[in-house]
Amino acid sequence: MIQDLSLSRLKHNIKFHFKQKSAKELYQELSVLHQEASESPQDFLVRALNFKQQIIFVSNASDSSIKYESSLVQALFLHEVETGLKDESVRAKLRPLLEVASVTDEQLIERVNRIMSAEKEHQTEDGRGWQGRDKG
Repeated sequence: MIQDLSLSRLKHNIKFHFKQKSAKELYQELSVLHQEASESPQDFLVRALNFKQQIIFVSNASDSSIKYESSLVQALFLHEVETGLKDESVRAKLRPLLEVASVTDEQLIERVNRIMSAEKEHQTEDGRGWQGRDKG
């Protein structure tokens, strides 16, 4: 029985068993991606990056029925990161980089980390400023 199983049928069964999504399903999920309430901007970016990489990987698989060009996936990814971020301040600071189609994943990660570090430092300074005024 197993000897009669073709390679394509075996792949299909494995995908079904592990619930691997098609490139089309992943692309649709990326198109509505947004930052969850409990998710940091860094975590959201990593989740979006994972979707982008999965779409490209699955799309390039030899048995994929729909092929998505990397440039198309990159354009959607950049758009969804911009529109999916909750914090307008973070979005505004990241926007110039998101407008560069050739931006690398590493550049985005580095920029988001710097933005969040600056935000945290700003919040800490604001906290000390208010504490100082309350005591005075």
